[in-house]
Amino acid sequence: MLPQEALDADDPRTTRLATQFLTQYEIVVIERIKSGPVGNCYENVRQQIAEHGGRATLGWVPSHFPGHYIELLHHAVWQDELGQLHDVTGPSYPAMLGKNVVFIRDPQPELDPVADPFVPSWFHCQDDLPGTKEYIRLTRERMILRARVYALIKRHAVPVWREGLNLVTDGFPTPAAEAVIAPLLTRASAIEERREAYIRRLSKGIFSKL
Repeated sequence: MLPQEALDADDPRTTRLATQFLTQYEIVVIERIKSGPVGNCYENVRQQIAEHGGRATLGWVPSHFPGHYIELLHHAVWQDELGQLHDVTGPSYPAMLGKNVVFIRDPQPELDPVADPFVPSWFHCQDDLPGTKEYIRLTRERMILRARVYALIKRHAVPVWREGLNLVTDGFPTPAAEAVIAPLLTRASAIEERREAYIRRLSKGIFSKL
């Protein structure tokens, strides 16, 4: 696990990165009221809504790998029926433990009730090391590729009637779409494997390129 740390709301780097990549934003500090599975923020929020009402709010969590890069990680939080925001997902990195979470609220489309968005992180690289640059590239590329695969599935899926729901939803891709999707999935798997290798190396202070 990478030793990434949270950035404070009043840290100039938080504002600088938000201004660089987002057209509209609001930096707030919210409370983490539960620690749902890490990397599963969208589904954690959906579950919270199902149990307690409210709605999802999308935005970003700022963090940094000291001396190497700053990251804006796409994130979903729960807005209760009184309009208060709460985080319901555990911290992405061990060094980001704590009750309060810096959240950059970003006016975006509503969270889909089923499908997760595939939004790549924004990064600002602070060094000139090949390992850092390659990790950033792979991290963004994996999410962009996931979005592309999902878009193909959604566009070319054979509609499936869902019993009990009385509606037609996306089903399985057509054979023609499968022929396009299969190599993308192979590439995605290779990217994921290479990215994990860089995580292990960077965690040990090794910033050379594989």
